[in-house]
Amino acid sequence: MKGKNMFWSKDDIVGRLSQIPRTLEDISIDIFKGVPSKNDFLHRVNLSRENCPDAPYVCRKLYKNVNIERELMHPYMDGALSNEFAIRQTSYRFMLPYDILRDGIRKEYRVIQPTDLKARFPMAYERLLEIKNKSLLDAEELDSGRLGSGRLDSGRLDSGRLDSADCYQLEEEKFLSYTGTPKIIITDHYRFQASYDASGDHVFADGIGIVLGDPSLYHYITAVLNCSISRAFPEIWKREKLRTDSNLYPKMLKRFPIAFPKDESTEILISTISRYLIYLNRQKYISSVCSLACYQKLIDFYKRIADLLILDIYLTNDLDPRFMEILSENITPTEEEFEYSSDMSLMIAMQGIKKNILDSPDFRKCKFNNEFTNILATIKNNGVW
Repeated sequence: MKGKNMFWSKDDIVGRLSQIPRTLEDISIDIFKGVPSKNDFLHRVNLSRENCPDAPYVCRKLYKNVNIERELMHPYMDGALSNEFAIRQTSYRFMLPYDILRDGIRKEYRVIQPTDLKARFPMAYERLLEIKNKSLLDAEELDSGRLGSGRLDSGRLDSGRLDSADCYQLEEEKFLSYTGTPKIIITDHYRFQASYDASGDHVFADGIGIVLGDPSLYHYITAVLNCSISRAFPEIWKREKLRTDSNLYPKMLKRFPIAFPKDESTEILISTISRYLIYLNRQKYISSVCSLACYQKLIDFYKRIADLLILDIYLTNDLDPRFMEILSENITPTEEEFEYSSDMSLMIAMQGIKKNILDSPDFRKCKFNNEFTNILATIKNNGVW
C-alpha cells in the first residue's frame, strides 16, 4: 500500500490494476464481436422520412427506397452512435434473414433458405435477388472489359432465383446467439464507451458484446467500464502484449480487471447511480435542445460520484465514512426500471437528490485524501490514456 499523500505515477496505477485477480471473463457468460457488416447483401438502411411502418426504407449510400419486411430488420449502431451508459437512438436498421428462437440467454438460430425466404418474406427475397443480379452484372461487365469482347454472357446471369443462402449468410454468426439477450456493448470511439442494452435487440458493429452470468451486475459493471480509471486498462494489454493494434477485440476485454467493494451497500449505491446515468443519457438524446444543459449537469454530477467510489474500490480504500453515509441516505435503490421511462418527474427527483447531497451540513466537511487528486490528475493529464 502506498503511503498517504504520495504521488501515484502511471506505473503505480497500472501495476496495482494488473494485480487484481478477477477479470471480466470470470463473471461473463460470453464476450464476442458484433455483426460483420461488410456483406453487401446484408446492408444497412435508414427509416423513411415519414417514419411510417408501411413506408419503404432508404438504402444506405444508394439513397433509393427499398421494401423489406420489418420482421427481418434490427436496430443498428456502430462506434459513432455509441454513448456512455445508454445507446443513442438511431434510425438505422440492419437486415438479418435468420430465424432466431428467443428462449433463454443463448438463442438457437438458423439462416432462412431461399425457398422459405421467398414464401415468407417475398420483399426481402426480391431485394436480395436484385443485389445478386447487380453483382453478377458488374462482374460480367468487368470481365468483358478485360477481354475486350464487349459482350456479356447471358448464360451466367440468372435473374430468376437465388440458388442458396451462401450470398447472404454471415461468416461470423456467434453474436446471433445473444439477439434479444441483455448485454453491455463496448465501443472504442476515441476511448471506452460502455452502453447497457437491456432489450438486447440492437445489432452492433465495431464493438464487443458482453453477456454477464449474474444479471444483477449489469449496472455496476457498466459504471466500472465507463469510469475514469478505465482509461488506464489499455496499458495492461500493452504490457502483457495483448494489444498489437488499435482495434478492440474480445481477448483484450477478457483481461479487464474487475474489483468489487467489500460491502454490498457500496455496490448497490454504484449500481443505482449507474441506473441514474443510463436514464439521463438516454433522455439527453430524446429531449429538446433547451433541456440538454440541465441533463448534462446532472450527468456530470453523478458521473463524478461514481468515479470517486470506483477509484476508492480499485486503488485507495480510504473514503471518508461520512461521505458514504450522506450518499447512502440520499441515493436509494428502487425496483422500478426507470431508466427506460420518459417521466420528467424522475429528472426532477434526481435534481432534488443532488441538492440534498450538496446541502447536507457535513458534506463540505468530508475529507478526501490527496491520493484522489493525484490519481485523477495522472489519468487526465497523461496523453497516452
